Amino acid sequence: MATIIQNVITLAQKEAVTLPVEIYSSSGKAYTPAASDTIVFTVKESTASKKAIISKAVTDGAVTLTTADTNIATGYYVYDIELVGIDGYTDTIVEPTFFVVTESSSLTRNIDITRYLPAVTDQCLDIIELCKSENVELTELWNNLCNVFYNQFIVSMADPGLERWESIFGVEPDVSDTWADRRFRILTLLRGTRPFTDEKMEELLDSICGTGGYIIERNYDKYALTVKLNLGVKKQLAQAKTMLETIVPMNLGLTVTLNYNRHKDLKRKFTHKEMHTYSHKSLREDPL
Repeated sequence: MATIIQNVITLAQKEAVTLPVEIYSSSGKAYTPAASDTIVFTVKESTASKKAIISKAVTDGAVTLTTADTNIATGYYVYDIELVGIDGYTDTIVEPTFFVVTESSSLTRNIDITRYLPAVTDQCLDIIELCKSENVELTELWNNLCNVFYNQFIVSMADPGLERWESIFGVEPDVSDTWADRRFRILTLLRGTRPFTDEKMEELLDSICGTGGYIIERNYDKYALTVKLNLGVKKQLAQAKTMLETIVPMNLGLTVTLNYNRHKDLKRKFTHKEMHTYSHKSLREDPL
C-alpha cells in the first residue's frame, strides 16, 4: 500500500494508486490553480535526468498512477510537481523529493519511535511531538542507508553505483538510457571479460539480441569476423559492438553491422507500386 510521509512517496511495483496533491500559497492557504493552468506530476531517475519516467496531470487534487506507470525497476527515484501556465510559464510547487518503488520484500520502513515510549511519557504531548520530528529524520536516514545498500548490487543500482561502474569501463551513457539499460550494459561488459570462444560469443549475443537475432560470418582463415544483427533488434547494435570489441581478439578484423533488407527479400513482400510509398531508408532498415 502506498504511503506518503513528509512528501516521500513509497509504493510497490505495479501498484495502482491515487495520490492526493495539496497545493498551498506562500501564505499557507489552499491554492486553486486557474482553469488554464496545468499541474504536472513528474518522476525521474535523478534530479540531473531530463527524461521523465512518469508524467501525469493532476486532476481534482489528485494524480492517478496505473499499474503500467509503476511497472518500473525498484529503486529511489525523485519526483516534483510543477505548475505550467498557458503561456509556457513554469513554477516548481514541490521540489524534487524521494519517490520509492519497492518489492514486496522491500527494506522500506515506516519509522515511528513513539511505539517505544515508556508508560510514563507515552501520553506526554511534548515528547510525542518531539518523536514525530525525529521520525522524519530517522526515516530519511533509513532511506539513505537503503539506497547505499541497493547500490552495492548491479541489479538494483541507481545513479551513484552506475556512475562508478561506467567510470571503470569508460562508458558514457546516452541521455535516453534508463537504469535498466545501464545495468544491462555493465553486466554485459563484466561477462565480456571472460576468455573468448565461439560458444561464449554466441551466449553473450543471445543475451543481447535474443536467440536467432543475429548472423555470424566467420572467416578465420582470413582473420575476419562479421556479425549482422537482425533489424528487429537494431537498437542493440551499439551494445553488441561494445561487447564484441571487448572480447574478440585483436588479430581478428571485426565488423558489426545490421542485416539490412535485400531487394529479393522486399520483392517477396511488396510490389513495386507498394514500395513507392516507403522511403529508401525505411525499406532498407525497417523490419519486414
